[in-house]
Amino acid sequence: MTTKKPNKTGWTEERLRNLFAHYNRKYWQGQLPDYRLVMAAMPDVMGRCDSKRKVITVDVEQHESDHELRGTILHEMAHGAAFIRGSRGHDLKFFAQLETLLQRRAPVGIDTPEAGKVQILADLVPPRFPLLRRRMDRVEARRRKVLEREIAKHNLTEEVITDDDILREFEESAGELTWKEAVIVVGLRNGMVDETGRPLTSWSRRILDKAKRKHTQARRDHLQYMKLYKDSQSVPAAYARIKSAGGISRITIPPLEVPKSL
Repeated sequence: MTTKKPNKTGWTEERLRNLFAHYNRKYWQGQLPDYRLVMAAMPDVMGRCDSKRKVITVDVEQHESDHELRGTILHEMAHGAAFIRGSRGHDLKFFAQLETLLQRRAPVGIDTPEAGKVQILADLVPPRFPLLRRRMDRVEARRRKVLEREIAKHNLTEEVITDDDILREFEESAGELTWKEAVIVVGLRNGMVDETGRPLTSWSRRILDKAKRKHTQARRDHLQYMKLYKDSQSVPAAYARIKSAGGISRITIPPLEVPKSL
């Protein structure tokens, strides 16, 4: 009877540091700055790169194999390399690093973590990164199949979201979100942008142009209403303070005027 070889061997922070140094020499010609490698439990992610503090943290226990763990180290190192070039997360500069690693046949995995906060992966990676784009398209195909199985299993009906629905969502978000915040929140939910707000397609850019006009007007109306409401509340309070101090005994409180567009 043969004993099955474990997929994951013992890992220490020293071993992680040695792996970082090896990959730095092999894939970045030793140009990455020194990072501190830390093993720690993280419930939400398998790895994290703090490029400002030069710390890479890995949750070793979440990984099922050495191969998967090595892929996580490369993922975080790609963030470190992209940060030097001005990256803000899972953006084009990060994708450029992944494409180079794939070209060099590095053991980096491509799955949903490489997409960041994006959930709808279609068109996320532009054609100029062909290897990464093909890998991400496969991930999106798997995601879509799982979704279709769930729809069939529970006899659900797919809802078609129109351009007008999206524009209305942007407009309704104006009471809570600035335009930049709305682009991320609403844009991500509808598969229009990456996590930095970059439009993914010409359709996305066209809808965002229309949405910005509607959001700007709705935001202006909201802020105007809030100012009028605040003023209407502050006048009686000011009158009460004046009267209690023995001042004027009568004051006219102007009516609250609500913008006609609301």
